Amino acid sequence: MAIGKRQQNRLHKWWTDHAASEADGMIAKLDEYGTGDLHEIGERLASLIGREVTRQQAYELGVMFYLIGKMQRVITASELQRDASDDTWHDIAVYAKMVLAARAKAMPQ
Repeated sequence: MAIGKRQQNRLHKWWTDHAASEADGMIAKLDEYGTGDLHEIGERLASLIGREVTRQQAYELGVMFYLIGKMQRVITASELQRDASDDTWHDIAVYAKMVLAARAKAMPQ
């Protein structure tokens, strides 16, 4: 089903405003925490399974680990017949973008 131009414009504005807000929030967290924990978690996971990984792969494993926790919150909320919080969905979206930003060399490593 196609959407009208008005709806397209509304969606585009929401998306770009939301993306700007996410980027600002992520940059603030990056300044506060850095990415060292994500690399360290990824390196430890890789070590546990006997896998050698690059720094980028370790980073992605660390993000994956965090995402598993976030997705478990969504699953638990569903099992309890509740909606997962907007904050949980926000975190999932931001972590995914962090991997894409790292792959594009836009994220400091």
